[in-house]
Amino acid sequence: MSGSLPTNYVSANGVAVILDSNLNAAVQLVPTAAAARGFIAISSMTIVLQGVSAPNDGQGGVFYWVVGNYTDDGVNTLVPSGAIGQGAWLRLTISGVSASSLASPPPIGSVTPNTGAFTTLSANGTVSGAGFSSYLSQPPIIGGGTPNSGFFTTLAVNSTVSGAGFTTYLASPPAIGGSAAAAGSFTTLSASSTVSGTGFSTYLASPPAIGGTAPAAGSFTTLSATGNFTPSQTNGIVGTTTNNNANAGSVGEVISSIVLVGSAVSLSTGMPANVTSISLTAGDWDVYGNVVFNAGSGTTVTAVVVSINRTTAALGDPSLGLGQTLIELQATMTTSDQQAVNAGSARVSIASTTTVYLVAQASFGVSTMVVYGNIWARRAR
Repeated sequence: MSGSLPTNYVSANGVAVILDSNLNAAVQLVPTAAAARGFIAISSMTIVLQGVSAPNDGQGGVFYWVVGNYTDDGVNTLVPSGAIGQGAWLRLTISGVSASSLASPPPIGSVTPNTGAFTTLSANGTVSGAGFSSYLSQPPIIGGGTPNSGFFTTLAVNSTVSGAGFTTYLASPPAIGGSAAAAGSFTTLSASSTVSGTGFSTYLASPPAIGGTAPAAGSFTTLSATGNFTPSQTNGIVGTTTNNNANAGSVGEVISSIVLVGSAVSLSTGMPANVTSISLTAGDWDVYGNVVFNAGSGTTVTAVVVSINRTTAALGDPSLGLGQTLIELQATMTTSDQQAVNAGSARVSIASTTTVYLVAQASFGVSTMVVYGNIWARRAR
């Protein structure tokens, strides 16, 4: 292709003639690389490529014609098919900036530290360098003297936290974890509903020993042990400090029964009879009793007997083992007088609910004999 080399020219008010050299200086628009390859120019002519594959595909730019032998790379060098070995369109690069460099920019700073300003800076590896080390060892006060925004993985303070934002947040804090599980560290954690999750299930299935290897304080609704419970020799289990009663099933529980004189039980001479009885639940009990013999007018008495026994209307036999007592007084007693006899104490160790009786017997004549009294038991363990 021949023609006059481009020449700059200014036409004012339509005066003068515009030469072909002036027209060749005009910048022409070319839609694609394919169109540019069909356009053979002369040295120094310039086009604006709207796109490589299509207009506005992000790879357009300014190209100028140079004479010589070039290889078409499809992006920065475009060689018309009729001009191979004669010339080509070359992309105009300004200070090292080109479409290809923007599509695949080099690492910022490359292997040498460099200055940069960023809206957002993130890293997928370790961040290092003297600048970071110096900054992190003595970071500035966040926000300076003016409140500022910030995001934190962990936020700790060694003084009072204040401000409308904190006040509003603390007054109505969001649910911990929102709709997704989240990590948290708590001094005290309580729940008004069911606590669930694999973390709790795993922990509760195999909880650690309370206190570890050192004693620790704890508050329990129910406390049980599979080994010995050894309190201090001087600081043991604290007893009650008022006039209350131990709960049923607890050590110290008391069960009792009393028969007053107005409901006294009549005796037949030489025949044992129940004064009263109590029902004891399974456990180890200490049982006690007292009986008062009340002779009628003119009654003579030669013997009185009291017993704690698990057989109704029968005197116990201590020689058979624990769980029964027998106290007997044989003597000529004052006619028509009262005799009060302690039944002693018996250990009653039972595996199921059992009735324990307070039994009395008297040898008497002439008139009548009635008895009254009480039996009571305290759970020893």
